[in-house]
Amino acid sequence: MGNNGNTKQVPASCASSSVGSGETYDHWNQQLFGIRLKERRSFLSMTQEDLAFKVGVSKTTIQNYESGTSPKAEFVVGLSNALDCEIAWLLTGEGPTERGEAIGHQSQPAANLDPNGGLDLDEFDYIPMSHAELSAGAGAVVLSEGFKNRFAFRRDWLRRVGINKSHAVMMVVRGDSMEPTLESHDTVIVDLNRTRIDTGQIYAVNIGDDLLSIKRLESLGRQVRIISDNPAYDTYKRDMSEIRVIGQVVWYARQLVWNGMD
Repeated sequence: MGNNGNTKQVPASCASSSVGSGETYDHWNQQLFGIRLKERRSFLSMTQEDLAFKVGVSKTTIQNYESGTSPKAEFVVGLSNALDCEIAWLLTGEGPTERGEAIGHQSQPAANLDPNGGLDLDEFDYIPMSHAELSAGAGAVVLSEGFKNRFAFRRDWLRRVGINKSHAVMMVVRGDSMEPTLESHDTVIVDLNRTRIDTGQIYAVNIGDDLLSIKRLESLGRQVRIISDNPAYDTYKRDMSEIRVIGQVVWYARQLVWNGMD
């Protein structure tokens, strides 16, 4: 990942010798860190108050961490201890989750085969599905964030198309402003590491405080042109300071038969 050696890097707040016995990590992503933190806490049936007490911080601090705020190095260690998980997994999503698990197989048999289908489960990586939905319309208030579950993708396919599971999240599209490219109920993968605007590509963006939208973007220096593929919707401009690019849409899937289900 651009390094000639084995040293990896995280933001300054986490780049401490107390983290991982001197290791640092290059697959850091604050948003996915927050998702993993919440996932592990929920798995252990811990409340935010419980975790805050164990780590020695306030409930608000835990809420900030789960929203993607970067923790200080000493608190990463405290979070890892309280959640009984590996620091590397908490920061990057890579390696075993729980302490003492074998790397790669994670306590599975050597072949790690699905007993029903004979698939080698080690050939797959898992991408989380977010509760947040992307509005392909006038914009929708994000009522909740977090994860629902995870979906498996072949590891070799992810490498081939350039998707790093540690920087990816799945979301559902709502609305018709991106038709015919994207339709309501389509599922997309958003690469959270691709936030620099490549003119003409589709991105998940925050417009204002709570509006999470999916739009085609065109960079205009200090401004950005926000484009809907559906001609019924107007194109407009915003200052770069008014939006936050969440990530680039790099893949989508569409269900063709719904059997009366919404």
